[in-house]
Amino acid sequence: MRHKDIKSELIIVRTTGRDVLLWSAVSLCAAVVLGFVMDEYTDASFAYADAFTTATSLVAQFLLTRRHLLNWLFWIAVDIVAIVIYFQKGLYPTSLLYVTFLIMCCIGQYSWWKQHKRQIRASTLRRRML
Repeated sequence: MRHKDIKSELIIVRTTGRDVLLWSAVSLCAAVVLGFVMDEYTDASFAYADAFTTATSLVAQFLLTRRHLLNWLFWIAVDIVAIVIYFQKGLYPTSLLYVTFLIMCCIGQYSWWKQHKRQIRASTLRRRML
């Protein structure tokens, strides 16, 4: 799969509702399994929340490398949960770092939406010219 066009612009793949449901289910199932293991065999104070951030980060990274438009929603979910975890643990600088990540994700989602719209317009124009 090519991820850049002739002008070296990023080609962004539309994420279907089915894809979002599938990857959400993968993320949640992995979080439950990992959370159980962490809860049983470690002294993690937020085992399931930590497991959620780990599993969802892996899914988000996979979708990001495949240039899926909605990968940013997974990153946003990770950042929100991480902000709460670190704030509750009193790790305020780390919580602030994740607020910064959250802002960056929102900007990333917005810029990818704009790029995706440009791709759709360009594709429509090419088809009309043929």
